[in-house]
Amino acid sequence: MASTTIGSLERSTLGKEHGSLERSPAAGLAAIRAVVHGVFLAVVFHDSFTAFAAMPSTLMRPMGIMQYLSWRFYDRLLTSEGMLLFKLALLISLFMSTLGWWTRVTTKSSVLLVILYEGVLRNFGGNSQNEMAAVTVLILLAFLPCGDAFSLDALAGVPVSRTYSA
Repeated sequence: MASTTIGSLERSTLGKEHGSLERSPAAGLAAIRAVVHGVFLAVVFHDSFTAFAAMPSTLMRPMGIMQYLSWRFYDRLLTSEGMLLFKLALLISLFMSTLGWWTRVTTKSSVLLVILYEGVLRNFGGNSQNEMAAVTVLILLAFLPCGDAFSLDALAGVPVSRTYSA
């Protein structure tokens, strides 16, 4: 077992002959990405979006950033077709993020769609803070290198080009 130190970050690896995975911060972030996006995927899959379509948009009380969306947007979203398309887009984005496919794009789209989903829930009076920690983790993962390991991007060998500052 070889051990190297990079700055204050200790990295422990097993040789290739042992056939085990390398422990790194990227692998930890990737595991967190897969779990958090997977949980949201399961929750959204089991939620009934058609119930929102049955509610009139006049009952909504947009809060925060949701106030800046026009009422036309809400009128189109809160239809059977609008909610079906919204759920489909959310499920596809969360599924791709869970697998780590196009991670740089899908983690960001998942965050935006989950924030919109949570906002729609809150607009109808459901003022619970239960999911806010998970939404915060989604926001952080959208800007961290969570697709560098344990993802389809890493398996496909997608080149990662990042600029590093001193």
